[in-house]
Amino acid sequence: MELRILPLGASITAGVDSSDGNGYRLDLQQKLEGDGNNVTFVGTTFHGQMKDNACEAYPGYTIESIHNATLASGALDFMPNVILINAGTNDCNKKGKDPAGAPMRYATLLSHIKAKCPDALVVDSSLIPNLDSTVNDCIITLNGGLRRVSREARANGQKTTFVEMYDVVPTDDINTSDETHPNDAGYELMAQAWYEAIRNASSKIDAPVQGARKPLDSPGPTGGVTGLSAPAAFAVGFACVMIGVFAV
Repeated sequence: MELRILPLGASITAGVDSSDGNGYRLDLQQKLEGDGNNVTFVGTTFHGQMKDNACEAYPGYTIESIHNATLASGALDFMPNVILINAGTNDCNKKGKDPAGAPMRYATLLSHIKAKCPDALVVDSSLIPNLDSTVNDCIITLNGGLRRVSREARANGQKTTFVEMYDVVPTDDINTSDETHPNDAGYELMAQAWYEAIRNASSKIDAPVQGARKPLDSPGPTGGVTGLSAPAAFAVGFACVMIGVFAV
């Protein structure tokens, strides 16, 4: 089938700490195309050495700031038929970000996605473990909220499925340098989990909407965190990327 996929999140979506900057995306694309699917990644940011390196990834951003940046960039106008979301770690590792309110902000994000892309399959995921025990305790609590919000969205008619990424990536595959991002092996495990979720929910995936915003041309291979396209490289975003190199 035709898969127009929007990878949405922060620096794990960008592929920080992967050796090629692709994170999980290239491995996922190869798995899906190996089954005969035609995969196009869409988004307004570009990260990694892969040819099809578009995504909507904002290193250092919280759920709310990812939501706001996505609205500003018009990424949902690509009308993806699959949206992959891994967001929330920065709500736990940045002081004063009200992690208790993060599930509500996640629900707002899902609600906006439903309004803009009602036919898209939204693949939510729990957050991966963190080697900082305080951050990890917050992640465990927040993951419970993300599961609940995903269930509620599904009960309200949104096409969602949930991936337990916390159980997928072992702590041995988290980089000790920043205690947050997967190494290459960890990203490969994430790719497999996304792949299985998409396959298992394939009956819920509709053909891409015609007349949607045309995917942007990639500017070429980039690093894992600095390859922002012009539409997304507004000043505040660039500043957050620079200060968030070691954030998720």
